[in-house]
Amino acid sequence: MNKEILPFKAVVQELLTGKDALVDPLIPAVIDAWIQAVPESLRSGIYMEGIREGTLYLSVSNPVVGQQFQFLKDSIRGKINETLGKPVVKTIRLKPGSVEVMSPGRKEKTDSTPPRPRSLSKKEKLRIQHICAEIKDPEVRERVRAAMEKSRCYEPAKRSLIP
Repeated sequence: MNKEILPFKAVVQELLTGKDALVDPLIPAVIDAWIQAVPESLRSGIYMEGIREGTLYLSVSNPVVGQQFQFLKDSIRGKINETLGKPVVKTIRLKPGSVEVMSPGRKEKTDSTPPRPRSLSKKEKLRIQHICAEIKDPEVRERVRAAMEKSRCYEPAKRSLIP
């Protein structure tokens, strides 16, 4: 894989047309092999950062997960290479880091508790009304006011809207 900086035009062209692949085609295969090789109990605590020159770089959420992975590292590396049909992963490097909790098969973070709306203060409501008063169309004014109030009620109270 080239280590040179690519022009933005080339990146956009690759994304739109699929020509001149900028991403190593082996990476999706490594990800699939990773999913098959690593036990599900460990996957949630490990984030695959990437692979470069035969080294697979991983972030682990806590020392316990890192220790468990260390015991299985050689067998996991063997399973990944066996799945790929060639020795792609030569070494695996772990480092401590934050790992976002993800739903299986989804790309967005899971949140155990949805945010709870709070009541707006009188000052906040008056400020929103003052801002919206300059909008001439009553329908647009009402929608903007409602959107501002809804947005504001999910923000922490310490961030002041009032100057």
